[in-house]
Amino acid sequence: MENRLVASLVKPDAPLWTWTLRAVVVATIIPFWRAGHLPIADLPQHVAEIASLRHFFDPAWRVQEHFTLVLGKTQYLLYYLAGAVLAVPLGSAERANIVLLSAIAVALPYALRSALRAFGRDERLALFGCVLFWNQALIMGFFNYLAALPVTLWCVAAAARQMRDPTRARGAAIALGAVAVFYLHVLAFVVCVLAIVCCAWWLDASTKLRVRLGALPRRLVYLVPAALCSLLWFVGSDVIQRPLREGAPALSFAGPLERLARIPDALLDIWWSRAHVAHAFVALAAIAAILWTGRIHKSATAERKVLAVLSASCAAFYLLLPSRVGFAMFLNERYAIWAVLFGVMLLPRARGRAGALALALTALAGIWASANATGEARAFDMEVGRFDEVLARAQPGKRTLALIFDNTSYTAKFPPYVHFGAYYRARYGGVATFSFAGMPQSPFRYRDEAKPPKSRRGEWNPCSFRNAIEGSYYDYVLVRGSIDPFSREPPGPRWRRIAHDGSWSLFERVAGAEVPRGAHPDRGPCSLDSNDDFAVCSFP
Repeated sequence: MENRLVASLVKPDAPLWTWTLRAVVVATIIPFWRAGHLPIADLPQHVAEIASLRHFFDPAWRVQEHFTLVLGKTQYLLYYLAGAVLAVPLGSAERANIVLLSAIAVALPYALRSALRAFGRDERLALFGCVLFWNQALIMGFFNYLAALPVTLWCVAAAARQMRDPTRARGAAIALGAVAVFYLHVLAFVVCVLAIVCCAWWLDASTKLRVRLGALPRRLVYLVPAALCSLLWFVGSDVIQRPLREGAPALSFAGPLERLARIPDALLDIWWSRAHVAHAFVALAAIAAILWTGRIHKSATAERKVLAVLSASCAAFYLLLPSRVGFAMFLNERYAIWAVLFGVMLLPRARGRAGALALALTALAGIWASANATGEARAFDMEVGRFDEVLARAQPGKRTLALIFDNTSYTAKFPPYVHFGAYYRARYGGVATFSFAGMPQSPFRYRDEAKPPKSRRGEWNPCSFRNAIEGSYYDYVLVRGSIDPFSREPPGPRWRRIAHDGSWSLFERVAGAEVPRGAHPDRGPCSLDSNDDFAVCSFP
């Protein structure tokens, strides 16, 4: 009996490891279903985009009255379209989004396992897909990028197999996969193209340079459809054209020491509590044990060369690319997880009981990460309070402004309340400001006659709100914090509070009632004596 158990632990394809992976995958998705609100910064904005697509022809939501649909100018399409389709049977964009996130959580370790098999590596290392799932990209709400991770890994796996045993069906799958990655996120598309090129070059059995160069175009023909899509996007997209019209976009670079210090933040350091540090140490201990017990080959195979180049390239992207280009932030940090994923694939095959124990530690790290995320999500849900009841007092199809004066949270490190106003658009339609709509990566653009008034407020500076300039556009103002923006009766429309609970308040504009503009100056909602903003209103 003992020998059988040991054999099941040692064999990579033993049923025990299959069931272990399934168990850890199930644990990974539990946090999504244990809380009504998740501490994920951009989540409300993505749900609002999905809901607007789902209800585009619904007159009660007034989507067409405020927006035009410009599918050809964005490559953030696949996630939103899939969410809109799922929202029909599921009843809401929020449920559809939870299903999509759960699907990504399931797909990531299985896509990693497929890539490990294709490169002849230890498939049990797919457990690291669960360990790495609760990462910075998720907690910031970079869902399009997160969804591109498993699709890219499947493309890499298919490319590795195609170079050794080409088939038309697999070639078509690579072409479709590359297009799918492009319409999820362009940064992941860079990794996908690089991986396919590396596979086409190093997995060629020929040792003659002339033969390799001659075969390269034929091996890369699968990228032609995606290349055409990217060319069309480059020509027509506002992501490219707007910076060109407005001049060179602002670039921001962090220093090399700062980037090295931010590696934990770019991966797993996402909660204010330190409980997650333990699972990171468990994962590092598992990696060290695998390296200790595994057999490291001195000679590098073609497969290992591909993985080494990909891991080193993504590490270089992290260290060298700008951290910000215009409105796009945390660009270089998104490559940290790729460097780790390809690095994990380079780990030697775990051997013997010690190797099995190391992999068991990996499974424990994945479950630990999930348990910690579940606790943080439930704590955040309690912190949110009766937000839903307050927002439900608003009528559908109206225009709502969110002033998040208090953006602090005791759970996620990245401010999770900054986009909570978008829940109005996600549930009731109309307009919710600040909004991704109108930004270059969104499939929606405001109609000229329906644009919100220009403001320097953005989502990070509610203290710059001026009632006389912006107030008449909106029907509701949603507030989080102890500040009443209308307590001193600023010039412009009058407002009355129709709902209040905890830190949330909802104000409704009083039809036909205004404070004369000459009554007294409008110094804004924050400062009593000047136009200075409170520190809490600024970008952290």
